[in-house]
Amino acid sequence: MTKKHVGIIESIGPLRWAFRKMLYDNFCIGLRKDEILTKTQELRRIGFTGIVLANAREAQPTADTNIGSVIGDTQCEEWVENNLESVQQAEPGDYVGLRFTGAGTAAAKFLADFSAVCKSHSLEEASKIYSADMEHYVAQVKRVCAAAEERRVRVLIDAESSTYQRAIDCAALVSLPVCLPVRLLIHDIANHGELQYFASSLGSKHLSNVRILNHTRSMPLTL
Repeated sequence: MTKKHVGIIESIGPLRWAFRKMLYDNFCIGLRKDEILTKTQELRRIGFTGIVLANAREAQPTADTNIGSVIGDTQCEEWVENNLESVQQAEPGDYVGLRFTGAGTAAAKFLADFSAVCKSHSLEEASKIYSADMEHYVAQVKRVCAAAEERRVRVLIDAESSTYQRAIDCAALVSLPVCLPVRLLIHDIANHGELQYFASSLGSKHLSNVRILNHTRSMPLTL
């Protein structure tokens, strides 16, 4: 949902009431900054710490072939700005949750295309094919990570559909050096070649901050 859609909902009383009662009051902490601040303060007063603030927007898969590049995409820029606002609303020790598909339709298509290529090519080859898009996308993630580091806010990268997950893993690990000190948890990278590519890309300096999770155990990423 974009700010334009929110504005339409807010301007129509019955629609605003129905939308909030069915969705926001059950799943979201607030629609506006003042609501979010009030709710988080209430949580802190009763003893909760490490509150997670996450932008709830996500893009849906599409078969449209006329979607442009994520580079310079306005939806992606809006996603960054929304997450930077979340960082500013968070306090040290809190978390900001990043849902990568929330960066918009172009970003979701890039994540899906990259992940699809990984089925027939190595991760290293996919990274070369989509090097420009990945470099731009990672730069946006790093903007949020850098702002979070300044405020001592932690970053959670949300696991999503397998349609996007290979690209999300890659972007998360490439962003890791700017996010230190953190511990990064990656779900189910099953391919040994991918593990080795990630490990060699990161270098031994950052490996202690990464753990690979599957359904039964957690293991360190090693060279």
